[in-house]
Amino acid sequence: MDFTQYTNCFWCIIVTMGTIGYGDYYPRTLPGRFICVLAAVAGVILASLLIVALSAYLTMTPNESKAHICIKRLKLQKSLSDDASSAVISIVNLGRQMKNEEFNEKLYFKEIFANLKKNTENVKTKMR
Repeated sequence: MDFTQYTNCFWCIIVTMGTIGYGDYYPRTLPGRFICVLAAVAGVILASLLIVALSAYLTMTPNESKAHICIKRLKLQKSLSDDASSAVISIVNLGRQMKNEEFNEKLYFKEIFANLKKNTENVKTKMR
């Protein structure tokens, strides 16, 4: 392609901006290039409209955002309640085992404190 002509330079710029690519076949006449330029500009406009519409569709409204936050808080509250009840059950089981004559103190305390530590860590990470 001869880049000494202004129209050839302009053609290469439009084809590059429209992300069409040069290809093996391209229009050689001025009307053919004009039609291709219009098609490239229309393609860029349509692509940008699609992106804007998709972005607007995926953006939450303030009410949707509030509802999403409320649902997340309810799930967190349920999870925290489950972890707290698990910790209480572990302590109750410890009391029951301590009344048992065959109670292995060291082994059971390790297990109970591991469960308590896990539950409290879950609560701490969820509270952040």
